Amino acid sequence: MSIRQPAGRALGFRSAWVLLALSLVVLASGCAQTRSAGPEVTLDRPAGAVLLMPADVELSVLTAGGLEEPHAEWTETGRQNVVAALKDEMAERNIKTVSYGDDSDASYQIAADDEQLVKLHEAVGSSIMLHKYVPGFALPTKRERFDWTLGDGVQSLRDGHDADYALFVHARDSFSSDGRVAMNIVLAILPGVAPQGGRQLAFASLVDLNSGEVVWFNVLQSTAGDLRDPKQAREAMSHLLDSSPL
Repeated sequence: MSIRQPAGRALGFRSAWVLLALSLVVLASGCAQTRSAGPEVTLDRPAGAVLLMPADVELSVLTAGGLEEPHAEWTETGRQNVVAALKDEMAERNIKTVSYGDDSDASYQIAADDEQLVKLHEAVGSSIMLHKYVPGFALPTKRERFDWTLGDGVQSLRDGHDADYALFVHARDSFSSDGRVAMNIVLAILPGVAPQGGRQLAFASLVDLNSGEVVWFNVLQSTAGDLRDPKQAREAMSHLLDSSPL
C-alpha cells in the first residue's frame, strides 16, 4: 500500500533541485499552486489546430530511504488519465486538437526525433522554472523578457500534423510507501529535520510550431492530488491550463 504524505519528493537530480528551490518561494499546501509565464504580449486564441504531444508522465513510489522508484502500472494509469483530461479540457474550451498518435495505446511509437523534442521540453521547462521563478537565478539576458524556444526542429511537427501550436505536458507524481510513512513518523520528532513524502509536479508549454517559441508556460506543484484518479487528474490539468490562451 502507498500513501500520500504532505512533504517533499525525490525526482531526477535537476528536477528535484528545481522543486526544492521553488519550494522556497511557494509555500507548500494541500491545494495545487500554479505559476504561469509567457511573453509580455497578449496571445490570441489559436485559430488552427493544437497538437497534443505525447504526455510525459511518470508516477513513482517513495521508498523508506527517500529514493523514487518508477511504478509502471501507476504510470500508465496516470498517463491515460492525463491524456483524457487534456482532451476533455480542450473540448470544453472548443479548441480544435489533433493527437500525435494513438495515445490510447501504451505501446504506440513516437519518432526518435520527436522523442528528443519531448526530452528537450523537459530540459527547457526545468530551466524556465529555475531562472524565471526562483529569486537570484534570473539569467541576465532573460531577466526582463520571456525568451525560450525548442528550436526550429518543431516545424516537422507542424508539417506532419497540420497544426499551428503544440501543447507539451510534463507531469510527475509520487507516493510514500509504508516504509517511508514509518520513517517520516520518526523524522518528525527530530529537531530541524523535515520529513519528505510525495509531491505532484507538472508543467506545460504552448509552442509555436512555426518558430519553436514557447508562447505560454505554467508550472503546478501540489502536496495533494492523485493522477491515478481520473477526477483528480482532470482537476490537475484544469489548474495547469487555467492561465493559458486555450
